[in-house]
Amino acid sequence: MNNKLNKTLLFGLLVLCSLLFNACKKDDDKIIDKEPEVEEPVGTGDPTEIGAPNGAGVTATIGKDGGTIQSEDKAFSLVIPAGALSESTEITIQPITNKSPNGVAKAYRVVTGKEIGNSTIKLKLGEKEFATMAGPKLAYQDLSNRIWIAKSGAQIDETNRTVSITMGKFNVKRDFSVIASVEMNLVISPTDNHIVPLQPIKIQVWGVETLMKNNYPEDTWLAVGGLRPLKLEEGGIIAWFANDIEGGDEEVGNISDAAHSDPAYSGMYQAPLYLPSENPVSLAVNVKLGTKTVRLSESVKIIQDNYIKSALGANSAQATANTSPNSLHISMIDFLDENDPSNYAQGLIVNVNRGFTGAEGSYNFSFNEDVEGAFFDNLNRKTLGRTYWFDEEGNKHFSNGEVKISSFKKSETNEGFAIIEGTISGTAYFLIPGTLEYEPEPFTAAFKCVSNS
Repeated sequence: MNNKLNKTLLFGLLVLCSLLFNACKKDDDKIIDKEPEVEEPVGTGDPTEIGAPNGAGVTATIGKDGGTIQSEDKAFSLVIPAGALSESTEITIQPITNKSPNGVAKAYRVVTGKEIGNSTIKLKLGEKEFATMAGPKLAYQDLSNRIWIAKSGAQIDETNRTVSITMGKFNVKRDFSVIASVEMNLVISPTDNHIVPLQPIKIQVWGVETLMKNNYPEDTWLAVGGLRPLKLEEGGIIAWFANDIEGGDEEVGNISDAAHSDPAYSGMYQAPLYLPSENPVSLAVNVKLGTKTVRLSESVKIIQDNYIKSALGANSAQATANTSPNSLHISMIDFLDENDPSNYAQGLIVNVNRGFTGAEGSYNFSFNEDVEGAFFDNLNRKTLGRTYWFDEEGNKHFSNGEVKISSFKKSETNEGFAIIEGTISGTAYFLIPGTLEYEPEPFTAAFKCVSNS
């Protein structure tokens, strides 16, 4: 093989491995950390940091007759055959923080006093990790250059959810993890996994890119920054789910292939109008990988982070708001009386008409037809205060005030959808109960609402 690196793709979630040892003694609450002497990174690959101790280590002494050593959590084991050690050797397993590309859970460091010959590493995976893996491989970190390397040849026991592999000789220190040779992540945007009602998000199936190591076709260097959208073969995506409902529904939101993008690797989810009873919402996709079907999942939380912070005369209040768009171009926010949750105490209507272009700025109540504001207060049985009112002779008067829009963010994927932030202030007029007179109330409110025009 020539010196040129041949790119290959390896799609994987890193599931961290622990090395199991039998006939071992436990170093209770003892952290074992013998830092390797690390040279400057050399060669080709993406170096990572070296993991730090992350729990109590376990130490055992194994002789020329070999033995099996189990880790403290009993999830993994290292089987050392007879003759693999030239003399009795102390071996330590130290859990460490996971610095491997796409690492999940802990990684584990094996520290020995002597070189270990051919040995078998066996690890047991959790149900979720095992269900989404295809073609697991063992990965280890070369501590001299800090590059993680994936090794092929793993044996899989699907009944017991174990993966085992025979390693060649390795030196006095080595960090291990397990990867899947065909595996994917479900990636959503935005990445904070919190969205508001009716907000659309894109979902993509992503993979991990690796580089083939020179002259070692069974080994591959793991690339740290190799995550990228993965284009599957036609028919690779079988179905999308929201809370286990194929395609979703009105209560949990709708999910499907992304019509505007490549359906081979991406989907689209739109949050429901109201908070679902099961929240966060689990988004999932069934993907065909060869003869195996795996399910990838990620969750999003629907939050009502729309808000009003208001002051309206003596009846001021502040609370988290509910968003309930009641037409194609009106977003209404209201919140409850803290003393009486059945009473809608105050609220705000921001009316953004179809002609509104999304320009930030201030809009007066009295004449602007594109943006209108209204503030109402149901405390003390006051009637709705609007941006206009009528005197005893029936003459119409506009309230004094303005809507100031500080942010108008349009969706890139859903035409007509936007999140509007700003303030509304001015004077509202409330009908005094039992009279035809109106009572002026100055008000201010900060708002954030959804427009779905």
